[in-house]
Amino acid sequence: MNNDFSLNDLFPVMEEVLNSGGEFKMISGGTSMLPMLRDKKDTVVLIKNPSKLKKGDVPLYKRCDGSFVLHRVVKVKDDVYTMRGDNHYVSEYPVYNDQIIAILTAYIKNGKRIECSGFKYKLYSFYVINFLPLRFILKKGRKLISKIKHKIFKKSA
Repeated sequence: MNNDFSLNDLFPVMEEVLNSGGEFKMISGGTSMLPMLRDKKDTVVLIKNPSKLKKGDVPLYKRCDGSFVLHRVVKVKDDVYTMRGDNHYVSEYPVYNDQIIAILTAYIKNGKRIECSGFKYKLYSFYVINFLPLRFILKKGRKLISKIKHKIFKKSA
C-alpha cells in the first residue's frame, strides 16, 4: 500500500492547521536541504508564515509552476527573497511574500527535535549561507585541476 501524498493533496489540511495556529508536521522529501534534512527520513515542523522573513529562515513556498519548495532565505531586499537549498549553489530569485506558505520552526532528526531558534542551528545557518557556496567552487576547482593534470601527464607519457 502506497502512503505517499502529494503536497497538493495535503495543502487544505496544512492550511487549516496553520491558520488555527498549530504546527504542521510532515516528512521531508528531496535532497536540496542536505545535510540538514535527509530525503524521506526527517520530519519538518512548520508554522504559519510570519509577515516578513529574514536571512536564514527556511520557508515553504510555492513556485509559479505550482511546485512546493523548502529552501533557505539567503538574501532579503525590499520584501523580495533570494532562496537557495543548502545542497545547492544556484540561488532562486525572485520569491515574493505572497508565495510563502509556512516557515520551518523545527525539524526532527533521529527522533530528536531540533529548534530553529537554537544557537547550534543559527551557527549552522550562518555557515550554510556564507561558506557552503565555497565548497562548490572548491569542488569545481579540484575537478578542473585534475583534468588539467590528466591532460598534461597523458601528453608527456
